[in-house]
Amino acid sequence: MHGSLKALHARDVDLVIGERYPDSSLAELGQGIDLEVMFEDPMVLLLPAERPMSIEPADLSGLAESPWVMDPPGVMAGRWQRAYCRSHGFDPIVLVETPDPFLQSHLVGAGHAVGLLYSLLATPLLGKVKVLPLPGRPHRTLFTAVHKARRNHPALRAVRQALADAAHDEAPLS
Repeated sequence: MHGSLKALHARDVDLVIGERYPDSSLAELGQGIDLEVMFEDPMVLLLPAERPMSIEPADLSGLAESPWVMDPPGVMAGRWQRAYCRSHGFDPIVLVETPDPFLQSHLVGAGHAVGLLYSLLATPLLGKVKVLPLPGRPHRTLFTAVHKARRNHPALRAVRQALADAAHDEAPLS
């Protein structure tokens, strides 16, 4: 179980903000936890705005020989990114591994690599990178989790609603 969920179960925190990538499970939440989906955040392909890597491929496998920037394989996002590429017929050539999405997007914008990211971060990058939808329209799920006994607490309801509203306001790509 992830550290934040352990803290929630121990009642050290009142609310956890989490994410789930396609094909991952929320089974680790455990009993007595109320999960509320905050936002379905589309995953997108980032290409440099300038040639030569700005050319849109006919399909994702057209980027098999391109350098990629990805999360490390030991984190949920990195596992998903690699599995998604493999499901399109290739193992990505990973130039840089970093869990920092801002660094990932900077490397794409500078023309060093291509990448897979989520729309909440990609939206502010429009004009600096090409943002394209992915085949199958995969998305990550952003959620909040609280103890079931506290799910109707007014402060927790207000925070959950404010987070969901902010996510929707910041992601016009969805």
